[in-house]
Amino acid sequence: MDELPQLWNVLRGEMSLVGPRPPIPYEVERYPAHWFARFQVKPGLTGLWQVSGRCELTLDQMIALDLEYVRRRSPPTQYLDPAANGARRAQSQGRIVEIARTLGNSQQRQRKGRS
Repeated sequence: MDELPQLWNVLRGEMSLVGPRPPIPYEVERYPAHWFARFQVKPGLTGLWQVSGRCELTLDQMIALDLEYVRRRSPPTQYLDPAANGARRAQSQGRIVEIARTLGNSQQRQRKGRS
């Protein structure tokens, strides 16, 4: 029940179902540079560290698992992200419009050539 507000964030596209947990701001201030790679993906409701030992892992181990997730993230998990899906749809629609324009221009040239 405590994850319900975060589920709303998933539906709004601000979080994903799977991904690094949102960091605590004071931790981020002390991050080494290579840890910032975990921000390449949206934070998630659950991540690798939660199913890999949660309370038994150190911060370094948690970050290592998050970075591994970022590195190995598979296309199926990307499709669980509503915002990314919207961007993909918009990009696809843009391609379709461009193809339609190209075909329309080509057909117009063919008609002009026949006349």
